[in-house]
Amino acid sequence: LWPQLVTDEHGGFFIAYITTPGNYRDCYAYCYKDEGGTLKSYGGGQIDQYGKELVSTTACGAMYEVSSAYDAAVQAFMLYPNQQGGCNVVMSIATNAQEMWMGYNRLVRVKKDCRAVTRRRGPNSDDPTASYLDTTVYSKDQVVILYKLKTYNYQTSCHPLNHPDDIVTYTNTRIENNGYGWEPLNISGPKYAVNLPQGVILPTGGNINAEIISSYERELVGNNTLSDYHIHAYYHLNEIYDSIPYELCTDLDHPYLAYRPTLPDNAIPTDTLLGGPDSLIFHALGSQDAYTMNGSGNKVWVTTRGFELGGGTSVYLQELKLVSAGTKKYKFAVNSSDKAGLKIGQEISTGFSGTDVAYNTPSVATDSNGNGLFYVNESGRFARVSPITDGGVLSWGAMGKPIGSGYWAGRPLDNENPMAVLSANGTAVVAWETDRQTGSSDGYNIWMERVSDVFTPAYLP
Repeated sequence: LWPQLVTDEHGGFFIAYITTPGNYRDCYAYCYKDEGGTLKSYGGGQIDQYGKELVSTTACGAMYEVSSAYDAAVQAFMLYPNQQGGCNVVMSIATNAQEMWMGYNRLVRVKKDCRAVTRRRGPNSDDPTASYLDTTVYSKDQVVILYKLKTYNYQTSCHPLNHPDDIVTYTNTRIENNGYGWEPLNISGPKYAVNLPQGVILPTGGNINAEIISSYERELVGNNTLSDYHIHAYYHLNEIYDSIPYELCTDLDHPYLAYRPTLPDNAIPTDTLLGGPDSLIFHALGSQDAYTMNGSGNKVWVTTRGFELGGGTSVYLQELKLVSAGTKKYKFAVNSSDKAGLKIGQEISTGFSGTDVAYNTPSVATDSNGNGLFYVNESGRFARVSPITDGGVLSWGAMGKPIGSGYWAGRPLDNENPMAVLSANGTAVVAWETDRQTGSSDGYNIWMERVSDVFTPAYLP
């Protein structure tokens, strides 16, 4: 289900998808590269592994098992490059009907051949004094899943009191400390709804990249009371590492951990990411709709279509900027005039389809230089586009300018599903699906239009 592809920035690609074993949905991601006509795998696997320790009583005491029957169900996910040859994944994960998490994992690229030594429990033992040193060898260009479900086993045996001549032996399986197969970002606890996860990574110019992660969320705020929907934000720093991330480095100071929790003592300290606003768009939205988050340079744009509690449907846009917050410190700050999000358009219902104004999910296309192009489909008419100037302002007016025609041969067209791309030289291409007939086809066709001089202030399409 729902396959996604992104570049690995090394001539290959990452692919991720959902499988449906039993009643659950699991997410898998892999890295491949075409080498001489053959797809070579560089690594990957399941990125949402999840288990739960179960305890039962035996004649010898407690017996531990790790059950996968408590598997987490991935409701949605997004895959995006991490600017270091790997990719990050954010997931909406349900662990029961009213318990949802923002799940996070990373597929990291090994930059140099290296090895790491960690202290593990002794074979077949739960005794912390019985340990051994385990060496993991990493090869350049190998792709490694950062957070994995890790377990350990040990045996227990005894002479039962009711049968002293017998020996009972069984194997215990337990989850290693911090060895859960993904990182929950909503560490304060589960939410009622976590939907449509998205992520963007921006360079800081220092020794970290800054990551912003978002989702449409709702939570219980009292007995049987739910909060309004809002687009919530999480923030994560990505260390720019030399060979492997610090989580995979040699660690003799924290025995029995699945991954290292802190930088090595001799490592250069990472810069600091102070985060940013908790909510990106938080007008009183009574119901959720799809949204888009995209970023480039030092800016991030978020835009959504929301159903308002007071009635009506509006389109909102928010701009954030990655700024310095002191020496080697960075933060995301709202860069528009409304912290709750700029209202840039509202749907109009007249009762007549010919004069109704309705929109689909708004989006933002970006180039590589910190520029954004807003676009949206005005249902039954045409796509609208506009460059975004500083502060999240649409330079071509509210909801932008129409692209293409809403009519052909005296009849309205059914224009749908616009998609835009923006190049660094100020040229954009907008494509859409329409039932405009060509003479050789009387069904739906794909049309496109080139938009020049997007960054020229006086230019209009």
